[in-house]
Amino acid sequence: MAYRSRRLPQLCAVLLLAVAAAARAYTLDVVETAPGSTSIKASWLPLTILFDGDGPNAGSSQFIFGPPPGSVLLPFGAVTVNLFDDAALTHLSDWLTISPSGPNFAISFQSDGPGVTLASPHLGGEVDLQETGALQQVFRLLLDDLAGEIDIRVQSDAPVNGAAEPVPLALLAIGLAGLGLGRATRWTF
Repeated sequence: MAYRSRRLPQLCAVLLLAVAAAARAYTLDVVETAPGSTSIKASWLPLTILFDGDGPNAGSSQFIFGPPPGSVLLPFGAVTVNLFDDAALTHLSDWLTISPSGPNFAISFQSDGPGVTLASPHLGGEVDLQETGALQQVFRLLLDDLAGEIDIRVQSDAPVNGAAEPVPLALLAIGLAGLGLGRATRWTF
């Protein structure tokens, strides 16, 4: 006769929850809010950096970030992400570089503007993408000791219209229909 512990599944569930809680996914979003203006938000910091460039380097910005508290970046090589306006990847609109800077990492962003023609800085490995106007994940930094990862996302030429997405509208419609059906049903006890 085999002994089966009823607590073993509970212990496994608690262990899985502990591991999942330890591994955190952080984000760093670089958003071009207007030509020459950039917003940078790191999910582990309580602030958003707003940068309005002017002069000959309008639209360029560089910032150095430390990893989230209690974590250390795993070594990585510098990378350049080139964002193109067209599907043929011929008209460079913006570039973003991610590079190590001691125990920290540096983010540089350059955007085109009136009279500005961009050339890629060719820093390290290169990734070429067509910009979509939405947040696009472009790189992932790994942290040590199961601390998680940092997803670097960029949004170039963000759309200015307030058009609603179809999926949230469909969910809202289903929710309202459910409320209507629930209200129409009479409960008797």
